[in-house]
Amino acid sequence: MDRKIKLRILPALGCCVSAGVVAFLLFTVTTARGGEMAGSRRLVVAYPAVTGSFAPLFIARELGLYGKHGLDVELVLAAGSGKVTMLLVGGSSPIVVGSGTSTIRANLSGSDLVIVAGVNNRVGFSLFTSPKIRSWEDLRGKTLGVTAVGSSSDIALRYILKQQGLVPGKDVRILAVGGHREALAAMRQELIAGGMITVLFKPIARGEGYREHIDLSTSGLELQTSAPFTPTRAERPKSKRS
Repeated sequence: MDRKIKLRILPALGCCVSAGVVAFLLFTVTTARGGEMAGSRRLVVAYPAVTGSFAPLFIARELGLYGKHGLDVELVLAAGSGKVTMLLVGGSSPIVVGSGTSTIRANLSGSDLVIVAGVNNRVGFSLFTSPKIRSWEDLRGKTLGVTAVGSSSDIALRYILKQQGLVPGKDVRILAVGGHREALAAMRQELIAGGMITVLFKPIARGEGYREHIDLSTSGLELQTSAPFTPTRAERPKSKRS
């Protein structure tokens, strides 16, 4: 596809996805009230990382779509989909956006959550390492950083290490460092030999001389990295009216 055509299509896709996000938030809060529509509806929506996968949440805010439909939405960053899920299960929000795997783990632990839409099923991370590391074998005995244990970055890293004949936790240590900024900071301090870096921070990593060991978007791994999910209607906490 011609690049100029792509540049025209992408903003339109972003707006469409953002409109879908607004529609779902509106659906969530009204069903939580048994269909009641009157009054302002306040939602705290948690998201796990600063990545392009969660851009529709912010596009909708910038376009004023939340207010247009009577939603007062507060977007809260909680590092890692595990923390996002804890906020949901704890009743702090009737809906959050995170990875599909965190929903599965929560349900296996007794929760009753449902994924209602899939925004992105591709992995947008790259593994960046010290320039000294030139091969997979060079990673043996090293420590690599991910956002959180069980996060999309963690699952993707474990997948690719196994594909290369390395045993996660044995041949290569995996350390939860928080966000992607924190991963870069840990690399600068040489606390880790490399880390999983999202698209938004790749230019920074390259600019600081780190080597892109592998772009996981080319690995063939399909993983639901961005999905809104909520408790079933029976368990859904009520939203606040302002």
